[in-house]
Amino acid sequence: MISPDASEVIDTITDAEEIKEFLSALNLDQWELKPLPDEASEIGSFGLAQEETIKLGQNDTDGTLYDMASITLYNGDYIRFEAGGFDMTFEVCAETADFLKGYFG
Repeated sequence: MISPDASEVIDTITDAEEIKEFLSALNLDQWELKPLPDEASEIGSFGLAQEETIKLGQNDTDGTLYDMASITLYNGDYIRFEAGGFDMTFEVCAETADFLKGYFG
């Protein structure tokens, strides 16, 4: 989680069960592609990272995490999802927005 005020990481989720809960709470099937309203203000963002894929002949990775996507939460139940050159804005259900807001206070 990244604070919008200081742009610094305020927490990191690494536990497999917590990651699973986080992804489940996103309710991806309820995201609706919508433009971000002009009055929307940023609440905070989540950086998504993963280790390098283990290749043939390797036993393990070095533990380095590589950024792969980000989710920015805005008031009014909107998010911006950025990954691999794509930048999309979605309106999310109140339940998802409330879950994500819980990480910022």
